[in-house]
Amino acid sequence: MSYTSHKTRAWPLTRLHSRERGFTLTEMLVALTAGLVITVAVVGVSRQASHIFHEEMRTASVQSGARFAIERLSLDLARAGFMSTGNIVADPLVAKQIGAANTAAIPATYVGLRRLSAMRLILGGSKTATDPQSGLNALNPDALELGGNFTTTEAFSVREVAAPSGGCQRLWLQADQAPIWRLLGPGAAAAHAALRNAFKPSTPSGTEMFMVRIQDSSGRYQFAPTCENATPAGFENGNPFVDVALNSLGVGVMTAQLTGTAGGASGYGSGIMVNPVQIARWEMVSTVGANVQAGLDPKLESARFYLTRTFVDAKGVVIESTREVIGEYVVDLKFAFVVETGDSTNTAHTIFAFEDSSNALWSYDVSSQAPSSQGPQRIRSVRVRLAMRTPLPDRMADISPNPANLSGQRFMHRYCVGATAAVCTNGSENFARVRTLTTELSLPNQQRWFY
Repeated sequence: MSYTSHKTRAWPLTRLHSRERGFTLTEMLVALTAGLVITVAVVGVSRQASHIFHEEMRTASVQSGARFAIERLSLDLARAGFMSTGNIVADPLVAKQIGAANTAAIPATYVGLRRLSAMRLILGGSKTATDPQSGLNALNPDALELGGNFTTTEAFSVREVAAPSGGCQRLWLQADQAPIWRLLGPGAAAAHAALRNAFKPSTPSGTEMFMVRIQDSSGRYQFAPTCENATPAGFENGNPFVDVALNSLGVGVMTAQLTGTAGGASGYGSGIMVNPVQIARWEMVSTVGANVQAGLDPKLESARFYLTRTFVDAKGVVIESTREVIGEYVVDLKFAFVVETGDSTNTAHTIFAFEDSSNALWSYDVSSQAPSSQGPQRIRSVRVRLAMRTPLPDRMADISPNPANLSGQRFMHRYCVGATAAVCTNGSENFARVRTLTTELSLPNQQRWFY
């Protein structure tokens, strides 16, 4: 056997080096520089796109919030005067003592009841809560109180009016009526809570006094506060009831004898109807400095206001436990009216602008003035103007409001969130964008009132 010798062939070193050759330093520097330029450009474009995106999202959020707030307010405006009165002082259908004024028997402590009307405008009523920001931005936001039935659409038939006792008078309701059957659907406990909440929409343990309207078979009605106890309405031993407070005549329900048969209850009061009445207050409120969340910018928080809805009780007290936040970052709230003059056979309408002080002359505190046809019962429609800002200031210049030919239509464009007037000048990023919505709503419950 023979063996063949094989030798391993060695490749030249120069050839190996040429196959494994990398980038030169110059090439690396050129590539890194080009990549850096592209990266910087991409980051710049990305940051700009992100900034624009967040700006547009803030604006869209403001517009969405403003629409919701307007819609929510519109629901209450549609109920102004519903199952209530346009003006308790001037209403000719209010049952009263012979020869006395409509509110003569209502004690002076029941401030809210004595001024009950479909609408009360407090011109500039939200300005105090929003100072100094309102002053810096030349705004004068209003507040509005609406009177009506905001908790239910039901009227309850009374079976019997009990004798006055302990400062109250109990109205036993008919148990076999449709409104009670509807309440009992979910069960007795739920029915008790629902009836109580309808007549007293606040905490069960509170002593707030709301209001009721009591209507007799003649079509006349009277108003009384609910009794000052934790449960002025509900069920006792399965029997539904409503408790009302006594007036200065010592009764909760005026009798036909007291009114000279011009309305009022007769006999045991069987057949009269009762329904709840409330006053809903719409206003702007500010955050309290002590309650500002840690870490938030005090400058921004000091200019942060909320649109809220709160109930006012028969004593005229705002019930804080009922406060709802409807809108955030609200900067202005204004109302304007269309009123009707004359009578049902010869009518004319007057339209007031938003900034016209005459609006307050038709929607005043009725308890402070003598009965007049120039009152809230003659308001036929309401216009609302609501302005909201973006959460963050992102503009460095203000934009003047619309020209003078739009009298009464002052639409804001920018809102200064600075702490002083010195920073509310062009050149500093202290201006937030503003979106304004307006709407007009007719008041269906007031179309028939000409008193």
